[in-house]
Amino acid sequence: MKNQRFGIPLTSTLLAFEAAARNASVSRAAAELNTSQSAISRHLRRLEDALGMKLFARTGRGIALTDRGEAYFVAVQRYMKDLETTAYSLRTQATRLTLACTSAISTLVVLPVFSRLKRSLGENVSIEVAVYDGSSLEMPHSLGPRMPDIVLDGAPTAKLLDEDAVKILDEEIVPVASPEFAERFGSVLDEEPGGWSAVPRLEMSPRDRDWASWNFWFEAQESEVPDAPVDVFEDYAHLLRAAAEGEGLAIGRNGFLHDYVVDGRLLPIGDRWLRTGLAVYAFATEGGKRNPASESCMRELAKLVAELRVPPPSAKVNRLTQTDVQLSALGLETVAAARPTGT
Repeated sequence: MKNQRFGIPLTSTLLAFEAAARNASVSRAAAELNTSQSAISRHLRRLEDALGMKLFARTGRGIALTDRGEAYFVAVQRYMKDLETTAYSLRTQATRLTLACTSAISTLVVLPVFSRLKRSLGENVSIEVAVYDGSSLEMPHSLGPRMPDIVLDGAPTAKLLDEDAVKILDEEIVPVASPEFAERFGSVLDEEPGGWSAVPRLEMSPRDRDWASWNFWFEAQESEVPDAPVDVFEDYAHLLRAAAEGEGLAIGRNGFLHDYVVDGRLLPIGDRWLRTGLAVYAFATEGGKRNPASESCMRELAKLVAELRVPPPSAKVNRLTQTDVQLSALGLETVAAARPTGT
């Protein structure tokens, strides 16, 4: 009946002893543990034989602990209490989850849903958002020793890294501008895109290669890119802020625009939305796959971010296939006229 390594009696025996000692009764211990009195008596007898000492003395009303039995009872209760406390601590201790993404995704996609994401995961999950520059292929170098559990990145990079990646957001683009800017250039913006000469544009740096550009958008309209002043940004969040301040026309990515559109700082221009076939994906790193909170976090994030999508200006949405996007990005083929589909 002994554990050969530690010399500790079986747990069932210790439970029988603890219940009998606490209740000062074999019958009450049997009722509490849902077993027979004879089973409790056998456990007590074997325990005393194994320890080589009397733990109980018979009394007129039942049983009472001897001095040695009292000392053993205190030790057993302490042991059981420690097990119970440790089990509770392990069940309720906080799970730390590190989520890595670009500055723009952090500011414009994660932050608007952060509070609801935390509530959905429960109070025992703490979330750290780590920001990296460039693609996730370069992420380990930019984050140093802090390896995340989940990475949010644009396709096709994310899909190349993990075939089980969860799609968080489809890329759907539309020109956007501040109300003042739209009014100032309204007559020009009412023309076909090829006639948008001298309308200042805001553009992302060529480093932002995973996303659609102005060249891509004008090409999809079967239009030459008109001459105009162009300001270049390294951070998409900074670009949108400049657009909201009336500095130029920007490419708006649906899902990134929610707060700007809801509060009226940016307006979609026209109804020429494009679904490019690109997307934001979430995937778990090797360490993240061992984190029990990773899978539920990715599912909840996808559900919450879906609510950030702004309805298109009209029911008309133009769709480009993934092949169109990739060929155009590589300069191998001019994108044909966008094919309208329903939403």
